[in-house]
Amino acid sequence: MFNLISKNYDKINDIISFFMHRYAKYKAIKDLKILPNSKVLDLCSGSGDLGKIIKKLNKTTEIIGVDFSEEMIKSARKKNKNITYELQDATNLSFKDNSFDYIVMGFGLRNIEDEQKALNEIYRTLKPNVKFLHLDFNNKSFLNKLYDKIMELKKLDTVYVSASGSGENEGTQDSPVNTLEKAISILKDNGK
Repeated sequence: MFNLISKNYDKINDIISFFMHRYAKYKAIKDLKILPNSKVLDLCSGSGDLGKIIKKLNKTTEIIGVDFSEEMIKSARKKNKNITYELQDATNLSFKDNSFDYIVMGFGLRNIEDEQKALNEIYRTLKPNVKFLHLDFNNKSFLNKLYDKIMELKKLDTVYVSASGSGENEGTQDSPVNTLEKAISILKDNGK
């Protein structure tokens, strides 16, 4: 599906979210406070929006974007010449253990069949005592219901999960979504 919609992906997100996804992405990345010279994995990078925001806020950050859709990777490369993009499966990453200072994922976990395996890979490749950002729609929001109708999508919750297993839910007044609970559980089970 993502190969088919890659050329119109950003326009579709603008229309479906009434441009709110742009603000949510910018605020989430800004609030993450990525330190200079950090190494960041943009997992399920799509068209490269999060990587572009990170680079704009912190030019010294090394960013690697990963997606399973070849056409989305092509779109991201056109948008962001100074970011490395790779075609990879989020459930079987090629990176060594403890490779990244931060991992960010925008609207991606919902599209992975084996969420547990993807979260295990996030844990494995994330350095200890650093942050994982998962940005998604809250399952109670109007936007989520619209997404469900149009594209069968799930959850706008800005979720920060540190490798110590603590999490903060920002961006909505709703309680944490199942994805956050799963992520915290997996990180705790793995000792981070």
